[in-house]
Amino acid sequence: MFALDDPRYPRVGVVYSITAAFIILGANGFLLAAEQSGNELAKFLGLLLLAAPVVYGMQRLLPREDSVETFDYVVGVGLGFCLYGMLVAAIVVTGHLLGEGSALDASFVILTGGLGGLVVGLPVGYGYGSLLTAKQEVQTQLRRNATVTMRISVLHRALRHNIRTHVNVAVGHLELLDETLSTAETRQHLETARRHLDRLESLSNNANRLKRIWSVQEYREPTPIRELVVEGLEAVAERYPTAEVDIQVATDARVVCHPFAHWAIEEAVRNALLHNDPATTSVTVQAYERDDHVVVEVNDDGRGIPDLETSVLQRPEETPLAHGLGLGMQVIYWVLRESGGTVEFSERVSGGTRVSMWFPTDSNPPHQ
Repeated sequence: MFALDDPRYPRVGVVYSITAAFIILGANGFLLAAEQSGNELAKFLGLLLLAAPVVYGMQRLLPREDSVETFDYVVGVGLGFCLYGMLVAAIVVTGHLLGEGSALDASFVILTGGLGGLVVGLPVGYGYGSLLTAKQEVQTQLRRNATVTMRISVLHRALRHNIRTHVNVAVGHLELLDETLSTAETRQHLETARRHLDRLESLSNNANRLKRIWSVQEYREPTPIRELVVEGLEAVAERYPTAEVDIQVATDARVVCHPFAHWAIEEAVRNALLHNDPATTSVTVQAYERDDHVVVEVNDDGRGIPDLETSVLQRPEETPLAHGLGLGMQVIYWVLRESGGTVEFSERVSGGTRVSMWFPTDSNPPHQ
């Protein structure tokens, strides 16, 4: 039931009062002449039958945690249907009384129409009220999400800027120490520190890339595969100028891909060089057509990417027990996913790792 201080109590009282009045007045025939009494018991039972779903429906609604606004819609629409039913019945009665037909119990017909309208109107009002309430909740949640997104974006820009600034300062001081300290052990420590700072900067850059990838969803554009490969390797050439990267593009096909799809190729090559010695590691980038797709393979002859990195792609969400050493693999995964393609990792028989990225061609675009 409900407490007496429940603000829905007056609404229920109105519905119950109208229902009881309709039963009493309709059964007594207050608009009927005395010599045309009719069967009062039959009329009473008929009205009672119509009143039963009204009472049952209100009792089912009360235990729900619906707002007072929703309840107002239930009662308001229910009474609106009630008046509509009475109006229809009144038109029928008026037409009958204007003729010379048999006697008609006007009160019974009109109030029965009103009670029938109330029976129909209550569930309709509940559905309408629930829909409006849900719409308001969704709009409120969207506003909250927009606010949170804006705050996260501000925080992201601040963190990224500060990480980059502090990393550049730290790397500069390490280079100065490298020039002044000559022992092999010291240089080894300096190189380790520099490598971790590079990874920290890479983490910041990839976090920004993921943000940009996620902000451009369900949009793909046709791109020549040669341009995609070349664009993906430009940043690698700047970062690793002495690395040996062999490019073998055996097709001029166009692929349908995410606007930032070149980042996947860049990250695959960069990871091959990151986890091995760039001076001694050979990397080959191949592109060829297969099964209405263009496959871009990145092969290296190093020791491969750690299992911890590739296992993250089996469950892309980050958890305390499942996370990679960085975000490079996540960039590859989400670029291929948003391009409608797939990515596979495997070990080469001759040693090293093979990263296979499958992009759909423009002749076989993926479904959005």
